[in-house]
Amino acid sequence: MKKRTVAGLFLLAFCLLCRYCLPAADFYAEKLYPFISGTLSLAGSLLPFSLTVITVICLVATFLLFIVQAIRHRDNSFFWLRKSLSVLLWAFVWFYMGWGNNYYRTGLYQRNGIRRVSYDEVVFKAFLDDYSAQLNRASVEAGEYDRNSLEEDMKRYYSEEVSRYGYTALRRWQHIKKPMFNRLFSAVSVSGFMGPYFCESHVNRDVLEVDYPFVAAHELAHLAGVSGEAEASWWAFHYCRGSSIGAVRYGGYLSLLPYVL
Repeated sequence: MKKRTVAGLFLLAFCLLCRYCLPAADFYAEKLYPFISGTLSLAGSLLPFSLTVITVICLVATFLLFIVQAIRHRDNSFFWLRKSLSVLLWAFVWFYMGWGNNYYRTGLYQRNGIRRVSYDEVVFKAFLDDYSAQLNRASVEAGEYDRNSLEEDMKRYYSEEVSRYGYTALRRWQHIKKPMFNRLFSAVSVSGFMGPYFCESHVNRDVLEVDYPFVAAHELAHLAGVSGEAEASWWAFHYCRGSSIGAVRYGGYLSLLPYVL
C-alpha cells in the first residue's frame, strides 16, 4: 500500500510538473506518450469492447464502496478515507499519464513556427465562394465507402502526414471502437470520444454514414496526441477534404457547415 502510494505521488508530481513546465510536457508528448499509448492500446486491442468505460465504472464503484464503508465503520473512517483518496490519486494519474499531459505541451503554432493570419474580408469572401462550390460538388460526387479500408487510410494519413508536426504515428493494432452503453452517449449527443485509460478511440454507432468519416478522423487525431478540439477538427477536415472518395469529401465539407454559417 505504501509503495503504491509513493509511486502514485511520484507520478502525480510529474503530471503537475508537465502542467507548469513546458519542457516536461514536451518530453512527455514526444518521448513518453508514443510508448505509453502503444502499450495501453495494445492491451486494449485484446478485447473488442471499451476497456476505458469498464475502468471508469470500476473506479467509480470502488470509490463509492469506500465511502459506504467509511460511513458504516465510523471508528476507522480515516483508514477508509485514505483508501478513497488513493483511488482518486490513481484515477487522476492514470488519466494524465495515459493521455492528458498532451494538454500542456507547446502549442502547434509555436512548435512549428506558424504565424496567425489576421482577418481579411476579401480572403474570407473568397473562402466562402470556394467552400460553397466544393460542398455542392462533393454532394454530387458522394457515394459509398468501406469503413475498414477508410480507417486504415486514416491511420496512414496520421502516421505519414500529421506525425511530421510532432504527433504520434498510429499503430496497426489501434482500431476505432464502439462505445458501451451507446444509447446513453446518443442521448447526450456525444458522437465520439477519446478513452485515455487504454488509449482507445470511440465513435458512436448511431453516427450517420455522412458524418462518420469526419468523426472518426477527429477521434484518431486525439489518439495521435492532438488535445485541442478545434485542432482535432482541423486535421479531420484536412483529411476529408483531400480524400479521393466523394462521400468522405462531402462529409468533411458538411461537418464545417455549422461553423461557416
